[in-house]
Amino acid sequence: MSNQNSPAGLLPLRHANGGTVRLNRYYIAGGLAANIYRGSAVVATGTSKQITAASAASTTLLIGVFKGCFYVDATANTQFRPLWTSGQTIFPNSIVESEVFDDPNMLYAIQVSGSGLLASNVGALANLVIGTGNSTTGNSGDQLDQTTIGTGAQLRIEELLQQSSPQQTGSLNTYGQYAKAVVRFAIGQFIPISLVAA
Repeated sequence: MSNQNSPAGLLPLRHANGGTVRLNRYYIAGGLAANIYRGSAVVATGTSKQITAASAASTTLLIGVFKGCFYVDATANTQFRPLWTSGQTIFPNSIVESEVFDDPNMLYAIQVSGSGLLASNVGALANLVIGTGNSTTGNSGDQLDQTTIGTGAQLRIEELLQQSSPQQTGSLNTYGQYAKAVVRFAIGQFIPISLVAA
């Protein structure tokens, strides 16, 4: 059975050094005019610890991957959502807290766009391609942009995602179209300059 077309952004897998997977709290400006989905890479807005979604081919340092957010809506109801909806209004004088995987040693799974992944692509850099997220599930539609493999800067391809059992996803993951790759950030807010330049 061939790979399935099911982009969901960057899915946290594990810590590269065997450490604990951790989240940190960041903030979203109330009324921010941008969608941020679970699995979307995020960047700083330049205001304290506020974030917004990263753009394709962005040279801005990536902070991490968005998990969800807490806020009090305009009717004073507390919400937890796997996505931030563009222009969401919040209760006056309240804040929007977001959870972000921001450890620079995190590894993520992500679908590769276009014709997919080749074994020779392992170790190469690539960029994100921003897809349409799912407002029902909250999942990102972002993928690794196959056309930027070898010329991109945002993500480093570590390996093909190993799936040992067809029962896990309905099919084994193989090289080619719709392949799922294991990646880490190549440019990141918390990656030492010596590693960025390597």
